[in-house]
Amino acid sequence: MPPAPEIAIATSIPPKMTRLQNGEDIGERYQADCVASWIEAGLKVYSVNVPEEIPALAGRFPQVEFIPTDRDARAVAGRKMPFIDDLLLALARQDRPIVGIVNADICLETGRDWAGAIAAAVPSSLLMGPRVDVETWPNGAGEAVVSGTVLREGFDLFFFEKTTIVDCLAAKGADRFFSIGVPAWDYWLPVALALKGYQLVILDEPSAAHFRHPTNWDSALWEYMTEQLAECVTDHGVESVLERYPAFNPMISWAQKLGRSAAREIEQRADQCSLDDSGKTIPSRYGVELALFSQVVLGTLRAAGRGRSP
Repeated sequence: MPPAPEIAIATSIPPKMTRLQNGEDIGERYQADCVASWIEAGLKVYSVNVPEEIPALAGRFPQVEFIPTDRDARAVAGRKMPFIDDLLLALARQDRPIVGIVNADICLETGRDWAGAIAAAVPSSLLMGPRVDVETWPNGAGEAVVSGTVLREGFDLFFFEKTTIVDCLAAKGADRFFSIGVPAWDYWLPVALALKGYQLVILDEPSAAHFRHPTNWDSALWEYMTEQLAECVTDHGVESVLERYPAFNPMISWAQKLGRSAAREIEQRADQCSLDDSGKTIPSRYGVELALFSQVVLGTLRAAGRGRSP
């Protein structure tokens, strides 16, 4: 009998995934490949979903343990996306010492020592993995041969010690609707932990594949969540943070510049938008500043993850 996985991950598998290739929808096969790659890597998999999604998903993925949640981010996102906090709570209830969060459409490179790479990097650290976008999906079932362009604008997988969860939850991400599949959550989690003293490490090898697909860009939601990120930065006791991490000064300065006035206006605009409104037609005074702030945050995270001063 193989040993029990020492690493547990949480995700949220959607009830339906659409991925088009040469006019054919291969979404169901692609999702199965992603799940199979996690199992092949030796990970114990938990998926947090609203209750009505679980029966059909459990029949398709018997290797996954599904956990119901009674709350989600539909109030701001228009979709039943679970809070990152609820993924963390699911991981806190299991007994493996190393845990992680992985986006549902990420396929791990097969035939690689994921457990060894993760275990070597996570002590007192947050391991952050970018994805490699691929244009076609020729792989066989449960296989991922990664060759493509590394996405440098964000992160799709995180690993850390289970003891870190208490500090993740202390950041109160659910109060600000940080959820898997919602903009800025992948910046918020490393920022919150870095401001609490954790080291950041970027995972270069092994690689994680992502089959590129069209995105439905919701600028109103992006602005709202990016402003939530700015508020989180300023809520962390800025003076003490700067004493420990002077290189975070540009990120903190931008967060302070945006301030509460931007938050109020953006929240009002979000309230005015219908859930299916892309927000593209609504002008915002803060769009450019939020974009610059987002780039400063990314630069700070990437530099810290490489062991350099931002």
